[in-house]
Amino acid sequence: VRTSIRVVILSCRALTDEAVAAALGNCTHLSNLVLTDNPSFTGNGLNLVCKKLRRLARVDLSGCRRLRDVALAGLARQPNLYHLNVSECAQLTDAGIKTLCDSGRPAARGLHDLCLSGCVKLTDAAVSTLATGPCVLSLCRLELAGCTQLTDEVGMSLSNFASLEHLGLEDCAGVADATL
Repeated sequence: VRTSIRVVILSCRALTDEAVAAALGNCTHLSNLVLTDNPSFTGNGLNLVCKKLRRLARVDLSGCRRLRDVALAGLARQPNLYHLNVSECAQLTDAGIKTLCDSGRPAARGLHDLCLSGCVKLTDAAVSTLATGPCVLSLCRLELAGCTQLTDEVGMSLSNFASLEHLGLEDCAGVADATL
């Protein structure tokens, strides 16, 4: 793959982590990555590739149900990352969000749009991490629909977001209307 490529869209259901690493390893100008609905992809390959990339701004990994927290560790090193969609990535945990939004990580300061819908392992702790780190200043859009472990405790964290313009909380049965 040529090094000057800026956008890569891979919606191949059988791509392995190794194939992704091989395909993206030399794409040093890559700014937009769409790798969706891949049941085989765990993120190990992306984590390795992210060590070489510094221009990723928009990343969509939605529907990669086996995506693990290690992928977020790689993305956290991206200084230009402003849009991240990891919806329906059922293996992501609070620890992955903590890694992504660690104050020492470049991505924590510029993330504007974060979609975590359907990440069923996330709890109130993940939202608390977002609300107490650098992300609290930059996030404009936060999608949490279908994060079934969220409770009314999330209300206090949500009140901290300075720039939030859009909040999605559909299908969060543990969050009462009165909380908002």
